Amino acid sequence: MAVQTLHITDDLFGNTEIATRKKYVDLVNSVKDSGGTAHIFSSMSQGNLGQLTGVAAILRFPLPNLTKSAVWNRNLIVALVLI
Repeated sequence: MAVQTLHITDDLFGNTEIATRKKYVDLVNSVKDSGGTAHIFSSMSQGNLGQLTGVAAILRFPLPNLTKSAVWNRNLIVALVLI
C-alpha cells in the first residue's frame, strides 16, 4: 500500500452508517497491516481536515507527474487514500 500515514476524522471512522464506517475501518486496518500508521482526530480538533474530506494521507513514495496544485484537489486526496 502506498499510504505511510493516514489521518482521518472520528466522524468518518465512527460513522453511524454501517457501510461508511466499515469502509473507513477497513482502510485504517489496511494501512496498519502494511506497516503504516493511522491517526484518528477528534471532531473537536479536526481543523482543516474536517472541513475538507475528513481523510488525508502521507505516501511512502512520490507519485510521478503530480503537481503542487493537484495535491490540493479535494477529489485527488480522496483518490490517493482509497486506492
